Amino acid sequence: MTDDSKALDQTIKAWLEQQREKALKEAETENRIMSSRSITISREFGCEGFPLAVAIKELLDDISGDTWTIFDSNLIEKLEAEYDLTKEFLEHLGDKAAAVDRLKAMLSRQWSKGNEDKYKRIADTLFSVASAGHAIIVGRGGSVITAELPNCFHFRLIAPLEYRINSFKTRTVCTLEEATQAIAESDQNRRQFFMDFLGADLSDPQHYHAVFNTKRAKISSIARSIVNLVGF
Repeated sequence: MTDDSKALDQTIKAWLEQQREKALKEAETENRIMSSRSITISREFGCEGFPLAVAIKELLDDISGDTWTIFDSNLIEKLEAEYDLTKEFLEHLGDKAAAVDRLKAMLSRQWSKGNEDKYKRIADTLFSVASAGHAIIVGRGGSVITAELPNCFHFRLIAPLEYRINSFKTRTVCTLEEATQAIAESDQNRRQFFMDFLGADLSDPQHYHAVFNTKRAKISSIARSIVNLVGF
């Protein structure tokens, strides 16, 4: 097992233990699904979602006194592949699990194709993570997958095309032509992927509680705004 894989395992196990303890403490809470908030971050390609997630986590850990976990594509896919998260999450919830099942049934009707098993499993994992709370989910269509969950808050990062191209060029040390091509291809592929799999256009601002332009606002300022909007 690589160091990166070990680190992912440690993050997952720490988060699962946190959820078990929280679920037991909140067993008598009437509205369990609203007792913990989660955040999804969507972004145009070239806008950096992970640094924002880190800034949000640092603020929320300090303000809430709880530990928040960032779920990027690597962590979500490891959860999907190696953990029975549905069992882990639902085993302590009792009757509250029925509410999650109803929401998942509503969500399943949004799929527009019939053979996307891999992504459906990832979506199911992501849905369970968001339901449990104290999660900051980066990418993967989280805003649409968790749209039916009342405990989730959704945000999107955008920026002008030229700004995104230059940002990508700087971070990857590629040529201007390569960066331009990468942005164009990713924009098209992402748009088509989520339209095919979710029947949704992630650029539609109606999916989000707020949309932020990373050219006009610093990550630290965006993070503070999001924390306020989430209610902390």
